[in-house]
Amino acid sequence: MEPIRNNHPNNRRTLLRIAVSVIAVIAVVVAVLAATGQFSSRTVNVMAVNVAVMDNNTSQQIYSAHIPWNFRTYYGGSTITIRTVIEDTLSVPINVTEVSSATPGFSVPGYVLSSTTSVIGPGKGVDMAIGVRLPDRNFAGVLDITVYVNQV
Repeated sequence: MEPIRNNHPNNRRTLLRIAVSVIAVIAVVVAVLAATGQFSSRTVNVMAVNVAVMDNNTSQQIYSAHIPWNFRTYYGGSTITIRTVIEDTLSVPINVTEVSSATPGFSVPGYVLSSTTSVIGPGKGVDMAIGVRLPDRNFAGVLDITVYVNQV
């Protein structure tokens, strides 16, 4: 009986190359996910968003909105966009001066109003997109955002 001959003498070398390639691809994917903040073991569960509009002149709340957020889960350290409507309930025009979050660990790097002007007329409302940077830690709860306005 003749021994069985393998016609592929580089079979072990080919398997080794494939294994090294697979490991390299996995390492690159993990590195990219970690660098972009998408590979995080920290989760942020936002159950609802409370938006309060405060008048800088009187230090009184002039409008509020409660946005059910349906327990949305995000990666810690990422940035999300919250869209809401800001209404002027005063008898004078207002303009937005600042947006911040009182919830520990959250920050507001920016916001955009849908109107072409920053002034909101009495009884009017404008759409607002608020960028919120999430904490780089575990969190479950309600996010509080305060929009500060001045009377014009």
